[in-house]
Amino acid sequence: MKKDKKTRLRNEADKLWSELVKRSGFCEKCGDTTYLAAHHIIYKSQSNFLRCDPNNGITLCRGCHFWIHHESPTVVSDFLTEKLGEETIRYLNSRRRTLVKANSTFWEERISILKDDASSESRKPRQTFLAG
Repeated sequence: MKKDKKTRLRNEADKLWSELVKRSGFCEKCGDTTYLAAHHIIYKSQSNFLRCDPNNGITLCRGCHFWIHHESPTVVSDFLTEKLGEETIRYLNSRRRTLVKANSTFWEERISILKDDASSESRKPRQTFLAG
C-alpha cells in the first residue's frame, strides 16, 4: 500500500534528523564509533514539535542506546544534563507539550530547516528550532 504524503514527509524528516544528530561520528557516552544510533531525548511519540529538533538528540552506540533505555531515569537524566547542558534540557522540557498541526506543510518546513542545518559546517544545530 502506498504511503500518504504526510507519512512520506515525516519519514524523510526522521531520516534527516537522524543523519544530522549522528554527524559527530562517535557515541557521546563512551566514544565508540561503530553501530551508531540517534536517540531522542524527548521520545518522538511524545512530541511532534521536538521530533525533528536536532537539539532533541544525542549520538549513542548500540550498547549505550540499550543502556539509556534500561537505566534508571535519574541516572539517565543526570547523564543527559551533564552532556547537553541545563539550558538545552530546560528548553526541551518547556517545549515537550507544544501542540502543532503536524500536516504536510509542517513536515515540509521541518525538512527544509534540517537540510539547511545539514549543509552547515557546524556540528551544532542552528538556533532555528530553539526560537520556534
